[in-house]
Amino acid sequence: MSSSADALLALLEKHPLLSASQLAVVRDQLRPRFPEAAELAAELRERGWLTDYQIQQLWKNRGDSLFLGPYVLLEPLGEGGMGQVFRARQRHLDRMDAVKVIKPESLNRPGFLQRFQREARAAARLHHANVATVYTADECNGRPYLAMEFVEGVDLQKLVVTQGPLPVASACEYIRQAALGLQHAHEKGLVHRDIKPSNLL
Repeated sequence: MSSSADALLALLEKHPLLSASQLAVVRDQLRPRFPEAAELAAELRERGWLTDYQIQQLWKNRGDSLFLGPYVLLEPLGEGGMGQVFRARQRHLDRMDAVKVIKPESLNRPGFLQRFQREARAAARLHHANVATVYTADECNGRPYLAMEFVEGVDLQKLVVTQGPLPVASACEYIRQAALGLQHAHEKGLVHRDIKPSNLL
């Protein structure tokens, strides 16, 4: 990709990551001040208008991959066996959600898509303080995804890695909360098959 700010502006005009007013500021005020694409990108990152992940995808000419139905993908949060989870903005509601995008290779497994849809419907019936709410399961351009409540904070694994072993009282409280959420899921006929510290927020 060209290193000029004009090239980055052209990508931003093609991929509507910014609002019309933000794009006007880029075009009229920032482009003259930051003639190099890297400088302009750094300014947009500093303003919170673009994330590092979005900038990387634009550099790779993969701007289309940042859009998934009503969602704009902002940054990856984690990755599991069947998909990758992103922090995403729901454009119509201007709400932050967590969106799990299913990996293409997962779709090749026999019966995977049917099981995914069945589990998504079951998860959508869960309404509990200790369970992230599922908003929708859909598909866009052959990419199935699951959108759910975005929970601020760190997962239990990162907490232990950064702070060391937890005090007994804190560990017991976290396990109690997880158990309450799992009990609710069990009562609704849903079995969580991947309980681990990195899945507890």
